[in-house]
Amino acid sequence: STLPLKAMPAKPLHPILENHYYHLYNRAHGNEIMFYNDDNYSFFLRKFKQFVSPVAHVACFCLMPNHYHFLILTKNIEEIQWDKLNMEPKELSPGEYNQLIIHQITKLQISYTIALNNQRKRKGGLFMNPFQRKAISGFQYLLELVIYIHNNPIKSGICKSPEKWKFSSYRYFILKKPSWFPLIKTTEWFSSIENFTEIHKI
Repeated sequence: STLPLKAMPAKPLHPILENHYYHLYNRAHGNEIMFYNDDNYSFFLRKFKQFVSPVAHVACFCLMPNHYHFLILTKNIEEIQWDKLNMEPKELSPGEYNQLIIHQITKLQISYTIALNNQRKRKGGLFMNPFQRKAISGFQYLLELVIYIHNNPIKSGICKSPEKWKFSSYRYFILKKPSWFPLIKTTEWFSSIENFTEIHKI
């Protein structure tokens, strides 16, 4: 089954806790485009590595012309790469942890917006605010979300199979090539790579 975006209410926003799975997603305002060329996509993923990878593992992702999806597993406080955040290690309350993750994702969006504004000679915000997140409960939902995220380009008519879309994690799983940042071994959730690919076709 698929998970249409309209079935994912924007409110209430889930607090972000350590060692939990979350579906992160956001889109551009109105009919605006977020990514105009390959360099834009690559730049966004590099910035994701810079700002978000120090605090979260990535299970899968897909960037679309006007929106993005990430399935992340937030890191335990002990796993956070404090040096890459230019911060000293410290204990965090649940509220402080939530604010740290929000801060890093917000920095990603602001950094990308500034770069795109300079490139396209545009002004103002790019993303809907705030970014959306949904806590994932249940293994079946986790599997369905992976399929939904990877099949976004097919549903949108951009390509006919997920491996044809360069800016999703699917092709890195099946081709076993390094991604922009480390990926959780998500294919193991489907028992085998063959099962992983077949289920995406259903």
